[in-house]
Amino acid sequence: RQAAAARFCAQCERRADGAVDPEDGEFYCRRCWREWRGEAEGGGGRPRLPVDEHAAEVVRLVSQHRVSLIAGQTGCGKSSRVPQLLLEARPDARLMVAQPRRIAAHGLFERARRGEDGHLYGLRMGHGVRDEGPSTRCWYVTTGYLVRLP
Repeated sequence: RQAAAARFCAQCERRADGAVDPEDGEFYCRRCWREWRGEAEGGGGRPRLPVDEHAAEVVRLVSQHRVSLIAGQTGCGKSSRVPQLLLEARPDARLMVAQPRRIAAHGLFERARRGEDGHLYGLRMGHGVRDEGPSTRCWYVTTGYLVRLP
């Protein structure tokens, strides 16, 4: 008998035991799949993330440059918390948060949209635009979309 090859989550690289996205064929763990589907366990308030300790420095450095790339460990808050910090600190900020996969961009967009400022967020993947309006200031995009910008 031959063992099945191990599959890993396309989002967090844990063992994929959740589901397969029918649109892109990628495998996901249960946690990432639930988050994308909007079924993640909720809690009151915003949980503390590692980036919170550096919030002032992140806002200061990003404010000094037209384009910024932020790198950090998985789960530190670079894709979820940093956009919130920048939108709160800079009323004129316009952000694009790039994600390598559509499910990641969609999941972050849905989570951000559920917050009190849901109208501030938009989603762009491929040639599609979703929930974008005149007050949109932060877009979650796929890297494929980002590299095709003029």
